[in-house]
Amino acid sequence: MNGPCAISRTFQLIAGVGPWRENDLWQHQIHTWDDFEAALRIAPVLSAEDDRQMMLAIETAREALARRDLMNLARLIPKREWWRLCETFSETSAFIDVECDAAGEISILGVSDATGFRSYRADCDLENAAMQLQQRSLWITFHGATFDVPKLQRIQGKPSPMVHVDLRFLTGRLGFRGGLKRIETEMGLNRPQHIQDVDGAGAISLWSMWHDDGDRHALEKLIEYNFYDVVHLRQILQLGIEHMCDRNGWRP
Repeated sequence: MNGPCAISRTFQLIAGVGPWRENDLWQHQIHTWDDFEAALRIAPVLSAEDDRQMMLAIETAREALARRDLMNLARLIPKREWWRLCETFSETSAFIDVECDAAGEISILGVSDATGFRSYRADCDLENAAMQLQQRSLWITFHGATFDVPKLQRIQGKPSPMVHVDLRFLTGRLGFRGGLKRIETEMGLNRPQHIQDVDGAGAISLWSMWHDDGDRHALEKLIEYNFYDVVHLRQILQLGIEHMCDRNGWRP
């Protein structure tokens, strides 16, 4: 998004200012923290006490943003709006997707961050994943709140995110329903023909074919399937941000 970052357009920083009052500020041409401060020099904006609390929160948020302090910004902003942090903190983000075996344990873990994509395997190097994950403060998943993150917290090192954005909730707010592959299709994202038939159950079968039978082709297909899971998370986030910016009436 060009123009002011999504964080500096956020007014859900104090009790009593939720989505409705925030939208009301935008409708009155108070789009950013600077706009709020300028308007306050002319007349009260909310109420005397709310204006005072808002300016204190804005100053705290400005300082945290200047320090690149993700944790304290996340504490100020409601969890449902954490997607607004993603563009500003892209350098410390990790897009994560987990595949499991028949016992529900991690078989393949795919991670994409500022350094590129990496695949970890349960029978090879999964125990090394915690080091990379712990270097990334902002995790982005689909359905990860109930699946990927709890699975990852059981591996060696027990990695855990400082901030977690589950795209299932962001896409749900935009009217998308169903699993990752259905939403991909509705957003116009495609996979190669040879892995379009693979789903969660298929991923379990592919792992079994590799783990039990040594089928190298099955392993390569599973890793490629997981790669597209991860890559599409990045694209879904970007499309989701664009949709939310349009919905909020944000313009450069």
